[in-house]
Amino acid sequence: MRLSILQDMIIKNVDSRKRIFGLFFMIPLIFLCVVVPSSVTGQPGNAGVLKAAKIFGDHMVLQQKMQFPVWGTARPQSTVQVVLAGYTATTVTDDEGRWFVRLPSMNAGGPYTMHIMGDQELHFKDVMVGEVWIASGQSNMAWNLGAGVGPETSQVISEALYPGIRFFNVPLEPFSVPRVDLTGGFWSVCSPVTVRSMSAVAFSFAKELHTTENVPVGVICTHVGATRIESWISEEMLRSFKPYTSSVDRTDRDTVRWNQYLHQSRRNEKIRDSLSLVLQEGVKMKVHLKDYDDSGWNMVDYPMTMGSVNLGRYWG
Repeated sequence: MRLSILQDMIIKNVDSRKRIFGLFFMIPLIFLCVVVPSSVTGQPGNAGVLKAAKIFGDHMVLQQKMQFPVWGTARPQSTVQVVLAGYTATTVTDDEGRWFVRLPSMNAGGPYTMHIMGDQELHFKDVMVGEVWIASGQSNMAWNLGAGVGPETSQVISEALYPGIRFFNVPLEPFSVPRVDLTGGFWSVCSPVTVRSMSAVAFSFAKELHTTENVPVGVICTHVGATRIESWISEEMLRSFKPYTSSVDRTDRDTVRWNQYLHQSRRNEKIRDSLSLVLQEGVKMKVHLKDYDDSGWNMVDYPMTMGSVNLGRYWG
């Protein structure tokens, strides 16, 4: 999932704390990107109703030690005021109803309540200030804790009670043109119940940072298995490289065909998930041990293809 503003944010604001982990990466979020308001006073759904970008919501974490932005939409040429921890920022929406403010730098702390006031009011509760990171990449990062991380999975999940760790799973929604906001999503407080849907790598990273630095940690999980790096680069940037110019111009932007491709991709994902369950059964059977008896297994000759194992259109 990409937003043009997210791409710009990554390019401009990655500092010296950037970490690279093979096929996945963790990036400090210096320019907090964009969660459906949990409590709204007014008539939601009407044109011009006060809204915050969907990355803002209850339980969110804001980046410490920097001025952080807050933005959204409201009635054109109307006044919007944002209040947090005694700080206030006021602005007037533009002709298209967009608003944007920055609040002063704050040290790690919380919980706070963020108040956004205009023709209506939004109130986001249990807001923390600390470290905010983006967890992105392919299947290595997308693999969630609930899918299993070995024999100690149950123990890791049962001990994952960390109220200071919050995560936001960006919805996996296809789109053929840039979007200005997410389609949904919400911040979850880390617990044995919620952590199952969190990236296993991101959880391990957040736990280490939270326990060693003693600050709240927020992770925005935006990962898609099997994606190429080109998928995460803006159209403008790709077009500037001659080997990609013609490919970008030929990109299919038809929404119907995108949705058809999505349907097939999700079908493949279900097959892949079913295979992961089989792998977990293998761990329970202790097939990884040297003394495991595999005499009853069928033999195969290598090299082999996925088609030879009768998995239909599974592309793995």
